Amino acid sequence: ILIMFRTTQEKQILKQQCQTRLLLAVRTQHLFLKNTEVFKKMPICQIKTNYIADEALKKEFVGELTASLARILKKPEPAIMIMLSEEYMVMNYKTDTTVFAEFRYIMDFAGAEEKKQFLEAFSDEMLKLFIKYFKVDPHRVYMQFTEMSRDGAWRYIEK
Repeated sequence: ILIMFRTTQEKQILKQQCQTRLLLAVRTQHLFLKNTEVFKKMPICQIKTNYIADEALKKEFVGELTASLARILKKPEPAIMIMLSEEYMVMNYKTDTTVFAEFRYIMDFAGAEEKKQFLEAFSDEMLKLFIKYFKVDPHRVYMQFTEMSRDGAWRYIEK
Protein backbone atom coordinates (compact mmCIF):
# COMPACT_ATOMS: atom_id res chain seq x y z
CA ILE A 1 0.00 0.00 0.00
CA LEU A 2 1.34 3.40 -0.91
CA ILE A 3 -0.31 6.43 0.64
CA MET A 4 0.55 10.11 0.32
CA PHE A 5 -0.11 12.25 3.39
CA ARG A 6 0.83 15.85 4.02
CA THR A 7 2.17 15.86 7.55
CA THR A 8 5.50 14.57 8.80
CA GLN A 9 3.72 12.75 11.62
CA GLU A 10 1.55 10.83 9.15
CA LYS A 11 4.65 9.90 7.13
CA GLN A 12 6.35 8.59 10.27
CA ILE A 13 3.34 6.44 11.15
CA LEU A 14 3.23 5.09 7.59
CA LYS A 15 6.94 4.27 7.58
CA GLN A 16 6.51 2.17 10.71
CA GLN A 17 3.56 0.27 9.25
CA CYS A 18 4.94 -0.53 5.78
CA GLN A 19 5.75 -4.04 4.76
CA THR A 20 9.41 -4.93 4.26
CA ARG A 21 9.03 -5.27 0.48
CA LEU A 22 8.29 -1.56 0.11
CA LEU A 23 10.98 1.06 -0.12
CA LEU A 24 10.01 4.52 1.04
CA ALA A 25 11.91 7.52 -0.17
CA VAL A 26 10.50 10.84 0.88
CA ARG A 27 11.20 13.48 -1.77
CA THR A 28 9.24 16.72 -1.92
CA GLN A 29 6.25 15.29 -0.07
CA HIS A 30 6.02 12.13 -2.23
CA LEU A 31 6.58 8.46 -1.53
CA PHE A 32 8.15 6.30 -4.23
CA LEU A 33 7.80 2.56 -4.55
CA LYS A 34 10.64 0.14 -5.22
CA ASN A 35 10.71 -1.01 -8.83
CA THR A 36 9.55 -4.60 -9.19
CA GLU A 37 7.64 -6.28 -12.00
CA VAL A 38 4.31 -6.33 -10.16
CA PHE A 39 4.43 -2.57 -9.55
CA LYS A 40 5.35 -1.33 -13.02
CA LYS A 41 1.78 -0.38 -13.89
CA MET A 42 -0.20 0.18 -10.77
CA PRO A 43 -3.77 1.37 -10.18
CA ILE A 44 -4.03 4.74 -8.46
CA CYS A 45 -6.79 5.94 -6.17
CA GLN A 46 -6.82 9.57 -5.04
CA ILE A 47 -9.41 10.61 -2.48
CA LYS A 48 -10.03 14.09 -1.17
CA THR A 49 -12.56 14.79 1.55
CA ASN A 50 -13.41 17.39 4.12
CA TYR A 51 -14.35 14.67 6.63
CA ILE A 52 -11.94 14.76 9.57
CA ALA A 53 -11.04 11.15 10.41
CA ASP A 54 -8.79 9.93 13.20
CA GLU A 55 -5.80 7.71 12.43
CA ALA A 56 -7.60 4.49 13.39
CA LEU A 57 -10.49 5.22 11.02
CA LYS A 58 -8.08 6.15 8.19
CA LYS A 59 -6.17 2.90 8.67
CA GLU A 60 -9.35 0.83 8.69
CA PHE A 61 -10.72 2.65 5.63
CA VAL A 62 -7.49 2.29 3.63
CA GLY A 63 -7.29 -1.41 4.53
CA GLU A 64 -10.82 -2.13 3.32
CA LEU A 65 -10.41 0.12 0.27
CA THR A 66 -7.16 -1.61 -0.71
CA ALA A 67 -8.74 -5.06 -0.44
CA SER A 68 -11.75 -3.95 -2.51
CA LEU A 69 -9.63 -2.33 -5.22
CA ALA A 70 -7.33 -5.35 -5.43
CA ARG A 71 -10.33 -7.65 -5.92
CA ILE A 72 -12.12 -5.36 -8.40
CA LEU A 73 -9.02 -4.54 -10.45
CA LYS A 74 -7.50 -8.02 -10.19
CA LYS A 75 -4.19 -6.72 -8.82
CA PRO A 76 -2.24 -7.75 -5.72
CA GLU A 77 -2.81 -5.45 -2.73
CA PRO A 78 0.77 -4.13 -2.70
CA ALA A 79 0.27 -2.86 -6.27
CA ILE A 80 -2.49 -0.43 -5.23
CA MET A 81 -1.53 3.22 -4.65
CA ILE A 82 -3.88 5.19 -2.44
CA MET A 83 -3.66 8.90 -1.73
CA LEU A 84 -5.99 10.20 0.98
CA SER A 85 -6.11 13.86 1.92
CA GLU A 86 -8.31 16.13 3.97
CA GLU A 87 -9.23 19.29 2.09
CA TYR A 88 -11.39 22.37 2.45
CA MET A 89 -14.28 21.54 0.13
CA VAL A 90 -17.49 23.34 -0.83
CA MET A 91 -20.34 21.87 -2.86
CA ASN A 92 -23.58 23.77 -3.50
CA TYR A 93 -22.32 26.55 -1.22
CA LYS A 94 -22.13 24.11 1.71
CA THR A 95 -19.21 22.57 3.57
CA ASP A 96 -21.08 19.41 4.53
CA THR A 97 -19.06 16.22 4.11
CA THR A 98 -17.95 15.87 0.49
CA VAL A 99 -15.79 13.27 -1.26
CA PHE A 100 -13.89 13.55 -4.53
CA ALA A 101 -12.36 10.28 -5.71
CA GLU A 102 -10.29 9.61 -8.79
CA PHE A 103 -9.48 6.09 -9.94
CA ARG A 104 -6.91 5.28 -12.64
CA TYR A 105 -6.69 1.68 -13.73
CA ILE A 106 -5.75 -0.72 -16.52
CA MET A 107 -8.33 -3.31 -17.58
CA ASP A 108 -9.18 -5.21 -20.71
CA PHE A 109 -12.87 -5.38 -21.66
CA ALA A 110 -14.55 -7.58 -24.26
CA GLY A 111 -16.93 -4.76 -25.16
CA ALA A 112 -18.81 -1.64 -24.10
CA GLU A 113 -21.42 -3.57 -22.10
CA GLU A 114 -18.77 -5.35 -20.03
CA LYS A 115 -17.07 -2.01 -19.30
CA LYS A 116 -20.41 -0.44 -18.33
CA GLN A 117 -21.17 -3.27 -15.88
CA PHE A 118 -17.64 -3.04 -14.46
CA LEU A 119 -17.93 0.71 -13.83
CA GLU A 120 -21.39 0.36 -12.27
CA ALA A 121 -20.17 -2.32 -9.85
CA PHE A 122 -16.95 -0.40 -9.16
CA SER A 123 -18.73 2.89 -8.40
CA ASP A 124 -21.40 1.17 -6.27
CA GLU A 125 -18.79 -0.53 -4.10
CA MET A 126 -16.74 2.64 -3.68
CA LEU A 127 -19.85 4.66 -2.77
CA LYS A 128 -20.74 2.12 -0.06
CA LEU A 129 -17.27 2.51 1.45
CA PHE A 130 -17.47 6.32 1.42
CA ILE A 131 -20.86 6.25 3.10
CA LYS A 132 -19.68 3.70 5.67
CA TYR A 133 -16.50 5.54 6.68
CA PHE A 134 -17.22 9.21 5.98
CA LYS A 135 -20.99 9.31 6.59
CA VAL A 136 -21.36 11.25 3.35
CA ASP A 137 -24.62 11.91 1.51
CA PRO A 138 -24.37 9.99 -1.81
CA HIS A 139 -25.26 13.21 -3.68
CA ARG A 140 -22.08 14.83 -2.31
CA VAL A 141 -19.70 12.27 -3.84
CA TYR A 142 -17.93 12.83 -7.17
CA MET A 143 -16.05 9.91 -8.70
CA GLN A 144 -13.88 10.01 -11.79
CA PHE A 145 -12.73 6.82 -13.52
CA THR A 146 -9.86 6.88 -16.00
CA GLU A 147 -8.91 3.81 -17.98
CA MET A 148 -5.20 4.03 -18.73
CA SER A 149 -3.54 2.45 -21.72
CA ARG A 150 -0.83 -0.04 -20.82
CA ASP A 151 1.74 2.10 -22.61
CA GLY A 152 0.65 5.35 -20.96
CA ALA A 153 0.33 4.01 -17.42
CA TRP A 154 2.36 5.40 -14.56
CA ARG A 155 5.60 3.57 -13.93
CA TYR A 156 8.31 4.02 -11.36
CA ILE A 157 11.70 3.78 -13.03
CA GLU A 158 14.55 3.12 -10.65
CA LYS A 159 17.62 5.27 -11.35
